[in-house]
Amino acid sequence: MKTRAFLLLLTLCITFEASAYQQIHRKVRARFEDEVKVMDHHMNLSKQQEAIIMQLKIDLLLRNNEARNKHGAGSKTFKAAKDVNMKTFQRGLKENVTAGQLQAYRDYLANKR
Repeated sequence: MKTRAFLLLLTLCITFEASAYQQIHRKVRARFEDEVKVMDHHMNLSKQQEAIIMQLKIDLLLRNNEARNKHGAGSKTFKAAKDVNMKTFQRGLKENVTAGQLQAYRDYLANKR
């Protein structure tokens, strides 16, 4: 019974992820894929970590779009919602990569400037 419930939950998660993935424009999706490839190059991510980061990026985009539609672009409430969304993204990133991986990516970003 537990196996059935797990498989059902897994199927629902995959279905949700696929539908969310299709909601974003292909150019944005390609940009996210490129960003994750760069992160993988510098952080040596596992396939699971790549998938999680991709999903975090998609979730951030969808939440920001929802906030913009609800509050209007440029409003203080929209900016506050974006800040909350970014903190959620960063927390998810920190929970799914090691401190060393995160530092390697931060070093890359610092040297890129």
